[in-house]
Amino acid sequence: MTRFTAAELEEMRLADGEIDWVFRLTQDELDASRRRDWEAHFDALPLEKQRVAAYQKAYYEANREKVAAYQKSYYEANREKVAAYKKAYYEANREKVAACQKAYYEANREKVAASQKSYYEANREKVAAYKKAYYEANREKVAAAQSWIHAARVERGYTQCELAQLCGVSQPTIAMLEIGMIPLEKSKCAERLREILTGFREREEM
Repeated sequence: MTRFTAAELEEMRLADGEIDWVFRLTQDELDASRRRDWEAHFDALPLEKQRVAAYQKAYYEANREKVAAYQKSYYEANREKVAAYKKAYYEANREKVAACQKAYYEANREKVAASQKSYYEANREKVAAYKKAYYEANREKVAAAQSWIHAARVERGYTQCELAQLCGVSQPTIAMLEIGMIPLEKSKCAERLREILTGFREREEM
């Protein structure tokens, strides 16, 4: 199996720009999202519960730093418990969370893109290290899921260079896709590659 050095991987990543920026929301965006959720929840409450909710909100606004410090200390003391809860919630509400994220992204596309770029520029080394660690830990899983790429390419008689030209990327990108070093869903050529190797788009349009 082909192996690339860390320097080669970094060079190819910069050349192709294949992996999307890690999605991050700013604190202002998170606060705005929470505020919209709170307002929607508040409007659905009976009058008596609205009074209680309004009191709680006023207390929070008056003690924001104190509450934030408490939340931080609780999180630090219960990190694994909180992570397990978040994971369980996400698993139970995967479609709902995905729909909410998609709706927010569609409504704030330019703002999110600017935030992603800003975060990436400020944390370039951290992001690169995180991606590398993630892919190293999940390479076999990703490679198994993407083994069809190599099989379909060979069946259709394409070399990696030929397929790369058709997809508008470099040959190393196709190589890395085939061995799971780049998850297909993170690649900008994913749709074009599926179209070429499976005819998925043509079948959809018929």
